[in-house]
Amino acid sequence: MTRTSPFIKHHIASCLLPADNSTLYDYVLAGNGVFIRGKRRELSVLFPIVEHPIAGLPPIAGSLTLTIPRIPQRLIQEMMEEALGACAEPAGPVESLFHFEHDTDWCMTIPDQIRTPFSVQ
Repeated sequence: MTRTSPFIKHHIASCLLPADNSTLYDYVLAGNGVFIRGKRRELSVLFPIVEHPIAGLPPIAGSLTLTIPRIPQRLIQEMMEEALGACAEPAGPVESLFHFEHDTDWCMTIPDQIRTPFSVQ
């Protein structure tokens, strides 16, 4: 016997998809394949996981919708300056890790890290 999860829902695409009210995510069967759909406070996503024509169902398009403001240009500029500095290291370019967080405003932190040409720790 197959058990279904109360946290995951399954839908068949029609002209309008039902509201996304699953706890974790939905699977959507559409004319162009199977999609996974989920949302959280910051974003909602509809992503193709299997592309295959399915007769009789309408096709749908994947999407990514941010529900918070874009990262401000000044923070992107700071990140780029730091990243360019990491590229100019005397021993050669190294990786850098940046964390962007949004509560009521955006902030960027650069965590303590050991940088190598291929990874950060």
